[in-house]
Amino acid sequence: MQSIEERNESQITIQRLKHESLALVGKKKNQPVIVYCYKRWHLLTLGFLTDEKMHSKRGISNINFMSSSRARKYFSEELNFCKLVPYEEVIPHFDKELAAKVLPSAENYRLLLQNEWVQLAGGFTTDTLQQNSIINNDIEILVSHIAEIMKLGQMGPFLHFEKYYTTFVQS
Repeated sequence: MQSIEERNESQITIQRLKHESLALVGKKKNQPVIVYCYKRWHLLTLGFLTDEKMHSKRGISNINFMSSSRARKYFSEELNFCKLVPYEEVIPHFDKELAAKVLPSAENYRLLLQNEWVQLAGGFTTDTLQQNSIINNDIEILVSHIAEIMKLGQMGPFLHFEKYYTTFVQS
């Protein structure tokens, strides 16, 4: 059970994330990053990606959409292991990675899907693995599925990137 001080700190953190260009990052570099964009919570995983010149750079490799209740649960469990930092302190060019990959709607992912710069991955049961293989061959169904994932924000499928943002921003 959270103490009153912990709940207050959690609420202050949530409000700051909603209104400032801040990210909640783990005190260790391998922990996920939480951001609030487009009135939605996002849990981001950073990894090493290749850019258009095939150089390796740290960037956003996975995006998990989180419901408000999932975000609150995360804050209540993990806040002591995290800190708030401005975007520019997460990784170099984090704001540009964020702008290119965390998009306002599922429809905005259409071009990235068509060019295979993003994939729907993970979180599937045996029953949904077959559905996912069908979805990946049909952009319309895939965009619709991403819209549902964005709306519900449940644990499960996430968006996966293997390229640094400059690969598709300059194309």
